[in-house]
Amino acid sequence: MQYFAPIIAALRALSGSGRPGEATDWVAANLGVSDDERSELTATGIVRFDNAVAWARFYLAKAAIIDASKRGVWTLTEKGRTMPTPSHDEVYAIFKDVQSQFQRGLRRAPTRSSTSSRTRRPRRRPSHLGPTTERK
Repeated sequence: MQYFAPIIAALRALSGSGRPGEATDWVAANLGVSDDERSELTATGIVRFDNAVAWARFYLAKAAIIDASKRGVWTLTEKGRTMPTPSHDEVYAIFKDVQSQFQRGLRRAPTRSSTSSRTRRPRRRPSHLGPTTERK
């Protein structure tokens, strides 16, 4: 959430559109993120700062503030271009709204355990294993 407003500011500074690296570099430079912070890894080996910026972009895209439909390009939508810089409370509201969209979607999605075994097709034995032998 801490990078929502800086990403919007970065894309505004980049004339409304930019590559992920350009936006991430702009955010790091304007927030004074050190080289050590930019190279810090998570337990899984991902650069923590880049990951946090990517998640912020994800939430902004789901909130229709950024259009990320073109691979490798982040673009402000009309909503993103015209909105004022969001306050902390507005950033939190964006986060909660996107999160609730996913929660609603998860409740509606059928789970494997909720489907009846009678409705599932039986698995076929791979042909390379040869015919089955019956057990007695």
